[in-house]
Amino acid sequence: MDRVKEGYRLIAIDLDGTLLTSDKRITPRTRKVLHRAVETGMLILICTGRGLPQSMEVLEGIDIPMPLVLHNGAMIAEYPTGRVIERFPLRMDLAREAVGMMKEIGMTPAVYDYAAGEHLLVCEKGVCHNPALSRYVEGKGETLRWVEDLAEYVDHDVTQVMTIDQKGLVLQAIERLERELLDVRIITSGRVYSDSFWFLEVLSREASKAKSLERLGEMYGISPSQMVAIGDNFNDLNMFRYVGLSVAMENAPEEVKSSADMIAPSNDEEGVAEVLERLILQARRNKRR
Repeated sequence: MDRVKEGYRLIAIDLDGTLLTSDKRITPRTRKVLHRAVETGMLILICTGRGLPQSMEVLEGIDIPMPLVLHNGAMIAEYPTGRVIERFPLRMDLAREAVGMMKEIGMTPAVYDYAAGEHLLVCEKGVCHNPALSRYVEGKGETLRWVEDLAEYVDHDVTQVMTIDQKGLVLQAIERLERELLDVRIITSGRVYSDSFWFLEVLSREASKAKSLERLGEMYGISPSQMVAIGDNFNDLNMFRYVGLSVAMENAPEEVKSSADMIAPSNDEEGVAEVLERLILQARRNKRR
């Protein structure tokens, strides 16, 4: 961890596997360091694949107003108000095609939607989910909506089409989606509940963590070279390439770690706190000059 230098103003932090411990907590030490970073003048923001309700739940009690990059960049919102600042939705026709292709491959698609101010996960009734997808869906509570026909439901632009399935089936789906749907962004992240199951998400070509960081940089007058990104999975790679300093967690896959400028301790060893403490120390040294 010797790449920390002066001038970093924006710190983009992933949630699962990064800021959160394996039991989905933010440790007291990490909470304190987040506040210290803000007091030093840094803009802290969250960059996650989660939607708004699930992100707000784990951030509860953190008294720091900050931007939230949600759904891997398909939406930008404010914390703690929940106000949606910007969206990069997936076109209706592309969403319908993605739903159809996933079904043909033998997968169970679902749709994230932002409709009439509600953040929803929309699933089709009577469909046999695999165990990982069932577990994921069951945890959505009041944000979950069941419909008779998912393709018919998609009569408007949506946030994204997603599923969870066996790694081999996900890779098969990616190959077809990339071949037949040219105007989308396909994101995968591994190790959902176990090494066997992977996330698969289809978003607008305009949606990515990097694109949202670009937009926020414009809003706050911060250049990519002044940004730090901290993450642990494949969906973090596009923001790693965009920022001045990329930090992978020790618990990240080897391919992710090899793409980062620095490696931090794992999410269960308070790696984010370690990185922030180094950034704070450097910022204070700079002020003394």
